[in-house]
Amino acid sequence: MAPQPQSGTPTPQQNPSPTEGSGLTGPQPHSGTPASQKDPSPTEDPQPYRELRTDGTPTPQWDPSPTEGSGLTGPSPTAGTQPHRGLRTDGPGPGPGPGPAPSAPNARPHSGDPPLPGLPARGREEGGEAVPRGMPGVVVRRRAAPCGTCGWRTTSPRGPAGGGGAGPDRAEPSRAEPGRVGRSRAKMNAVLAVKQYVAKMIEDSGPGMKVLLMDRETTGVVSMVYTQSEILQKEVYLFERIDSFNREPMKHLKAICFLRPTKENVEYLIQELRRPKYSIYFIYFSNVISKSDIKSLAEADEQEVVAEVQEFYGDYIAVNPHVFSLNLLGCCQGRNWDPAQLARTTQGLTALLLSLKKCPMIRYQLSSEPAKRLAECVKQVITKEYELFDFRRTEVPPLLLILDRSDDAITPLLNQWTYQAMVHELLGINNNRIDLSRVPGISKDLREVVLSAENDEFYANNMYLNFAEIGSNIKNLMEDFQKRKPKEQQKLESIADMKAFVENYPQFKKMSGTVSKHVTVVGELSRLVAERNLLEVSEVEQELACQNDHSSALQNVRRLLQNPKVTELDAARLVMLYALHYERHSSNSLPGLLTDLRNRGVSDKYRKLVSAVVEYGGKRVRGSDLFSPKDAVAITKQFLKGLKGVENVYTQHQPLLQETLDQLIKGKLKDSQFPYLGPNTLRDRPQDIIVFIIGGATYEEALAVYNLNRTNPGVRIVLGGTTIHNTKSRKRGGIQAWGEPLELAGSCSEPERSSGLGRKHSFTVPEWKQAKRVLKKRGKSLFSAFRMKSSS
Repeated sequence: MAPQPQSGTPTPQQNPSPTEGSGLTGPQPHSGTPASQKDPSPTEDPQPYRELRTDGTPTPQWDPSPTEGSGLTGPSPTAGTQPHRGLRTDGPGPGPGPGPAPSAPNARPHSGDPPLPGLPARGREEGGEAVPRGMPGVVVRRRAAPCGTCGWRTTSPRGPAGGGGAGPDRAEPSRAEPGRVGRSRAKMNAVLAVKQYVAKMIEDSGPGMKVLLMDRETTGVVSMVYTQSEILQKEVYLFERIDSFNREPMKHLKAICFLRPTKENVEYLIQELRRPKYSIYFIYFSNVISKSDIKSLAEADEQEVVAEVQEFYGDYIAVNPHVFSLNLLGCCQGRNWDPAQLARTTQGLTALLLSLKKCPMIRYQLSSEPAKRLAECVKQVITKEYELFDFRRTEVPPLLLILDRSDDAITPLLNQWTYQAMVHELLGINNNRIDLSRVPGISKDLREVVLSAENDEFYANNMYLNFAEIGSNIKNLMEDFQKRKPKEQQKLESIADMKAFVENYPQFKKMSGTVSKHVTVVGELSRLVAERNLLEVSEVEQELACQNDHSSALQNVRRLLQNPKVTELDAARLVMLYALHYERHSSNSLPGLLTDLRNRGVSDKYRKLVSAVVEYGGKRVRGSDLFSPKDAVAITKQFLKGLKGVENVYTQHQPLLQETLDQLIKGKLKDSQFPYLGPNTLRDRPQDIIVFIIGGATYEEALAVYNLNRTNPGVRIVLGGTTIHNTKSRKRGGIQAWGEPLELAGSCSEPERSSGLGRKHSFTVPEWKQAKRVLKKRGKSLFSAFRMKSSS
């Protein structure tokens, strides 16, 4: 983090080497308060939200027990906004309102504007059908002229107290005409969904300088959808981690807290509220927070600095518009779920559904017990939180398809040749960041680069092209720049020439940072391909994955095992592919290949992976046949391909997911292999499909989904997984990565909180304050104090 200002109004400081896509290294606030900038992100067809009442009337499935600081009652999602729910104790909202600006950090102006201006509420009209309402949320507002009894007073969402039929101490959810639910692809855009959440957090905090407090996981969530420069335009000048203890008090800043509702984060937040470093706090949890945690936070807010508490369901990593991840490796213990990982996966998947406004029918892979268990957990949450998922119904319901990585263990083992997949396989992509620190002769400013399709036009246009086309496109781009300098033109014949050109022309390098980044990345990919003999290795991999000639495959594998340029990992990978394909072949020679690995000096950890991968994804486990055509049409296609030859021997393989989705889109996916959860089934072909792979997805599968979306205009598919795999992610942690619990990123919720979505609370703010006074006088718990008051 950048050093904190010493005193007074901080002066602006620029990161000497800002990394686009990060937003995590904090330039300091400008002197003065710049005008609010308009959100550059698209807001067409905004997402639904629900507003939780503070009228003391419990809604269905809500525990009427009081929770300090909560006021949570029944949901009311709105078509047209992002699903969330929350507690608000703020001043005026972002829209026009009669309330004056606060004169001091702790002053809260009254506002007569709706809790979330411009967002229609969602309610049930008497004698009619359900109509779209507002986003899930709890709203309590702090007035400039506080009540003499409790210091708090709610106002009607329609205006000042009493103006909309609500009493001075009660608020009613606003009702408005239902918004139209569009059918645009934006509604199936994971990046846009999270981006709208972040934009809404900043918008709700109002004008003024702000600090963004995050944890380890939400830091990644935000950095995937916003660049540092975009965040700066929204008056967010400082970025901090909630677990950082060396932060200095900066009372002139507002704090926007975006955190996962974990036990650790709640404890950090309690400590923060007891000794607040900022003037006012807007708290947003990325998933549902428990009743007891809200109580603890309310008790810690002794200085009454909390303006708003809401739940915004951005609890996943939005990799691409059609791809998301939970950044979890190793989610099962053998063939069973680890309880904490199941809880985290359920929360992440339901958050994705809420943010995309989908209440889907569910199908799962019958051969996978973990897939069935996850489907049941998601269905349980949808049933329990039916009002959260009460979106406008479509003609064809959306579909959630849950698969298991064990059904296709081949795809993560193959070398890739499209740009995004190749970068991840050879260099590794971690939240859009590429570590190039080990590249020979790398310059300091290129030790870490960001590849984001949202902010890098060249990457967006080339991420799905093959390696040969990438080199050609970079060359063309650089030649276009050269045309501006006729005297300095030179012919670029190789990657080395391109790198030399960039290094020798500082002015050109400054103008074309994107080009220099991609030249460096492609140059390193080219070096690794030659150093590891990957062209020959990949050709044999494709033969093992796509052909059925055992004799030729065995001969080629043995030949490469003797090649000193082939690395230990690549040698083990070839044997793993052979083991999966020819596991039950009459002439299986796996013991001999394992002996060859040992004689070659391959370490024991790699040799053990061979038996582990067969145990994880062998024929006994798989629910489908990876290597044989399943019907007459597939046999004919394979025969014709053999006659014509293949266009590219390095990209013959098509993941099993592509065939599964193709059958699903055509309405031919067998219920006997992928049953529905529950009695209902789809009569029509699905249009909105969310696919989730337990054990992780791959960028090859992301490419397949991209192509299906492109070639099927009426179909929208989003792919997700517990992680995004490459071969190294399978190797990391040894055998554990093939099924034993191994947490890679982010803390998981505790097992006992696995269902922690949907605990509801109902109370009015004066009752909250009265309960706090009783608590102080009698030393009772908050809940006991409220029950004593209610019964008297």
